[in-house]
Amino acid sequence: MTTGTADAPSGRQPLAGGIAAAAAAVIAIAATALIGRTIWSSLALPSVTSIVLLLDLLMRPFRLRLFSLEDRALVLRVVVAIALPLYATTLAYVPGDLYRLGFSPWLAALFALAAAIVAPRHPRVAVLTLLILVALDLELLPSLNSFDYLVDPIVGLVALVWLGRQTVMAVAAGIRNKTKATT
Repeated sequence: MTTGTADAPSGRQPLAGGIAAAAAAVIAIAATALIGRTIWSSLALPSVTSIVLLLDLLMRPFRLRLFSLEDRALVLRVVVAIALPLYATTLAYVPGDLYRLGFSPWLAALFALAAAIVAPRHPRVAVLTLLILVALDLELLPSLNSFDYLVDPIVGLVALVWLGRQTVMAVAAGIRNKTKATT
């Protein structure tokens, strides 16, 4: 079990990182309510995930991270895995209507189960999942659909671009390694 010390920048205590993460969580909930109801809603509803990832990005210059690289990769992969089929069915590229499932209370229970499963290895991802559930329960966004709290088109597109970049880099590294092995 990890204590989070590997994620802490050198010279910083894990407690300080925990306090920063808790403060960021409060800011994320407040920002979701403020931004979600005003500015961002003209483009698309912001998800809690996009607000938290944006906070993570904004905290980097201060050497604070909400997510480790592994946690961020997991979040972005989950976003792609949910956003692709969700928006494909919503835009009628694929038959079905996954968006309708977002109104089911069972989906929130599934989110809670997912948080419990990932908590031992990725506690910060579990906290993000619980933040999504809190925001959904408090109805911080104008939508009552669970998917709107988890993904939005902007974070879906960003995650898809990130995954494409990771794939290209992995293929390029494999080609380089293959070339080195043959020489």
